[in-house]
Amino acid sequence: MLRIRDAIRADAGAIARLEHESALVRDDGSRVRLLRGASLFDQLELMGDARLFVAEDDGAVVACEAASVHDVRVGGAARRLLYRHHVRVLPGHRRRGLNAAFSERVLDFARAARADGGYVYVDPHNALVREWQSSPSGARTWRSAPAWSVAPVRALLRCDALAGQVAGRPASTADAGRIAALVNACHAREEMFLPCDQTRLSRRLGRFPAAYGWKDVWIDGDAAVGVWNARERCLREAADGALSESTRAFVLDYGLDPQRGLADFERLLRAWCRHLAGEGVTHLSIFTSPGSPGEAVIRGLVESTAELRLHSSVAEPADVAGRGVFVDHLHF
Repeated sequence: MLRIRDAIRADAGAIARLEHESALVRDDGSRVRLLRGASLFDQLELMGDARLFVAEDDGAVVACEAASVHDVRVGGAARRLLYRHHVRVLPGHRRRGLNAAFSERVLDFARAARADGGYVYVDPHNALVREWQSSPSGARTWRSAPAWSVAPVRALLRCDALAGQVAGRPASTADAGRIAALVNACHAREEMFLPCDQTRLSRRLGRFPAAYGWKDVWIDGDAAVGVWNARERCLREAADGALSESTRAFVLDYGLDPQRGLADFERLLRAWCRHLAGEGVTHLSIFTSPGSPGEAVIRGLVESTAELRLHSSVAEPADVAGRGVFVDHLHF
């Protein structure tokens, strides 16, 4: 018998098994497994207003879906949006109505959290998502949440190849104003970015400091970079059977003065790569967007990039191509 319930930390092992057994299938024939397990629950704590639901069949976890609600700015107006993510379903339980069952719980959560819209990110090379998009329920969903024309970019930096010198220092609460100013200087023009202030930054860094707090934000000159070492494992099986594995950390916050801070920003990224390589992390993940002040620095360091499609019930602003799109890596 199938039932949907809230997940708890004791489900971490079951979530890890589900992640391993429900690979993401890409259109090149490769299969990708993103393994978070317990770190998924860390992410929920860092998000604040967030929930993880699981589906059980006779007591065994067969699917999951996560959701969060957070504040953004679109077209100059503040919005509170629902973000749905980390959907995993065992192959034997697909097309059994789980999307509708999860949606009922997710939308109840969204109403309680006062969301006034929603969005998702889609990998255009995800074969399973494209298959669902062509179904009647998928077609209805995408009509109500069309894709924006500007695609944010996820960049992977290879830590051992980019390891630089030690740079910067860990932040403290006394740096809150400076960090907020640098973040705003970097992202203020971008859609989906809500301007940062000391209160919001302190709340964000105080939710779960054991995972991500002031110590994890480094400052150097006119730049700041904050990293959560999530230790996400990515297992990739190519179409020819070749296997590869990587371990990833995420840049959750970064800011820089667009004129004076570019060299400081690169120095901090390289310093973080050095530190993470020493902890067994292979890649540092960071988002950028066409026109963002840090885009050229990031593109000059990448090992690989992936464009994502932002689908939202909120209409795309007419000038988004000139402003870019901000992605909060925490809500990804």
